[in-house]
Amino acid sequence: YVKDGQRPYILQDGISLNVYEGEKPNQELWKLICSTIPYYQKEFGIDGARVDSAHVLPNALNKLIIDRARKENPNFIFWSEEFESINTINSKKQGYDMITGELWSKFKNLKKHSFYEDILLHALNSAIPVLSALEIPDSPRSWYIYEEKTKMMLFLSLFIPNTIMFVNNGMETREIQPMNLGLENTEEGKYVLEKDNPLYGKLAFFDNYCLQWLNHNISWNLDVLKSIDKLKTKYKGIISNKDNFILHERSKFEEGLILLPYFDPNENRGVSLILNLNSSKININIKEIVFNTCDKSL
Repeated sequence: YVKDGQRPYILQDGISLNVYEGEKPNQELWKLICSTIPYYQKEFGIDGARVDSAHVLPNALNKLIIDRARKENPNFIFWSEEFESINTINSKKQGYDMITGELWSKFKNLKKHSFYEDILLHALNSAIPVLSALEIPDSPRSWYIYEEKTKMMLFLSLFIPNTIMFVNNGMETREIQPMNLGLENTEEGKYVLEKDNPLYGKLAFFDNYCLQWLNHNISWNLDVLKSIDKLKTKYKGIISNKDNFILHERSKFEEGLILLPYFDPNENRGVSLILNLNSSKININIKEIVFNTCDKSL
């Protein structure tokens, strides 16, 4: 498209460099990119970083970024903004420790028949851990989507195998205003606050913004996060090993109920999460449900 003899300009290169690297790499640009993380390591002592759009960078560039940072700190954690778990074999080869994944999106299908299989297969099929997040900085807020069910969803996110639980900035203050509209949102999505709220229509990525520490029930929310932290600390040796997860056809043993069982044969102990998605209380036989799931065949 040409208007008045002038071709349109675009903000950035629309080509995925992992598909076409070009005939000659821009070595000066690569050098600058690879020096960014070491600078923040030396100046601010950071111990991990997310590489934006890492999945569309050339393999050689990803490797240079990671190698440079790990010369400063061999234990530096790298998070790739890769969404597809099927692509994680390459992410692992490049040196990444974790990916964003799609659980933040799949969690919204809580009541669908395929929910259990979707989240488990997405996580278990990944060569490296997936982010177990109810929200990410680019998505709608979990408190806006799930409201009071967020408590239950937080416990669920802790127990998904082969994942790293992630609490986005603002979840602790029950924020409903998104930080960005980048994923699964529309322009209307930034108008979720009351019109008289001074932060109405503002996005943290682009506007002056602050967390709303005067939101109601913040102490309740912090207590939930503390409880989850205690659970994680107590059972991390079990739930951090995906081989301890028992994948069984009875894991979702009844409509509205989800069972996530773990058993560590080395420690001879396990832990299970049972979620009731129904609106009413139910009686269950814990012994029958949990102890009959030790067959790992699906």
